[in-house]
Amino acid sequence: MDLKSRLQQIYGSKDEDAGLRKRLEKLHQRETFTIAEHLEGRWKETASGKIVRVEKTLPWFYSHGDHSFDTLSSLSGPVAALLTGDCSLSEFDVSSALFLDTETTGLAGGAGTYPFLIGAGYFENGDFRLVQFFLPDFESEHAFLSDFSDLIGGFAGGKGFRSLVTFNGKSFDLSLLQNRFVLQRLDNPCEALVHLDLLHPCRLLWRGHFEDCSLQTLEKHVLNYDRSPDLPSHLIPVSYFNYLHWGEFGPLREVLEHNRRDIISMAILLGVAGQCVAVSEIVPIIDSLSLARFHSRRGRLPEAAAFLERSLADERCLGRRADVLFNLARLHRRMGDEDAALEVCFTLIREDPLPPLEAFQEAAKILEHRKRAFQDALDLVARALAIYPESPELERRRYRLICRLEGKKWY
Repeated sequence: MDLKSRLQQIYGSKDEDAGLRKRLEKLHQRETFTIAEHLEGRWKETASGKIVRVEKTLPWFYSHGDHSFDTLSSLSGPVAALLTGDCSLSEFDVSSALFLDTETTGLAGGAGTYPFLIGAGYFENGDFRLVQFFLPDFESEHAFLSDFSDLIGGFAGGKGFRSLVTFNGKSFDLSLLQNRFVLQRLDNPCEALVHLDLLHPCRLLWRGHFEDCSLQTLEKHVLNYDRSPDLPSHLIPVSYFNYLHWGEFGPLREVLEHNRRDIISMAILLGVAGQCVAVSEIVPIIDSLSLARFHSRRGRLPEAAAFLERSLADERCLGRRADVLFNLARLHRRMGDEDAALEVCFTLIREDPLPPLEAFQEAAKILEHRKRAFQDALDLVARALAIYPESPELERRRYRLICRLEGKKWY
């Protein structure tokens, strides 16, 4: 059975015969320059094949939701290192950073998954340059990857990029590109760049505030950017395969637009996240409790304590006062200030009609082990047992305190 007969069997030989014939004509008569024109790009001839390059330039003041690229103007190396917890980014400079996002033939990864679009963004002469490399067919992959590699090596008169910014690139984009470079026997230029994966600090800053921490969710709620209409991510591989099989170009323009928006959102979101962690004031796009959690994770305990204390007056945190006080007590204890920790625990026990068990336990630990006030600790445990009579930990502590007061062994 020939190809036409098989396709007729799948798509129908009567009602859809005309549509099938048009698809077959597109497949056999497609001109190589059509896709480049459709994507508003140009063909680039290389030693190993031809690829499509699409380039656009955006001004520094380009508006994207409530923000622009100006958010990146104050992003210094120390702020980037603080944001990520990675000291290798202490020399980060946005002028030598490459923002990277790929579109692929699937999300499974592995050797059978191809990146068919590599989007790269960077700042040059005060503007934001977007360069997209499109793979016209699988036979051109060597040229596709080589051209992308040449961009990295030839940037700024051969000076090259020094850092790479992605969103979830550590888990997906970079490992996929590494596979393709290995299979094409090419050196991976991304390996020489210091990598900043924006997903992880964004999760630390905004976890629990939105339905998830995907890039599109963050751009909607943090940047106040609405990208609709937009091609859904799950249709991107389908659009590429329709192009390969049938020569249907239409949705591919939307694929490139989707990719451009991802890169722009990534760049501006990096600046906004940097602004959140670089200042000591509370900013509208993040609450003080989230900033306290961030600074605590980075080991900046005084800053975390300051934000926790501010969160007591932050309207966005009013319903979480008990959590704030308990975390503040634990933070004071980590900093070695047992008196302050004990006072916060007592405040929580006094104010809350049903004080959390953890507040009693934390206060009892300080009284027993730091203050050596065994009777006060025992009285506190007795109060706690009246509320939590089924707590085995409280029973063990009560028994130990009685033994210590009577001078007996409890072990």
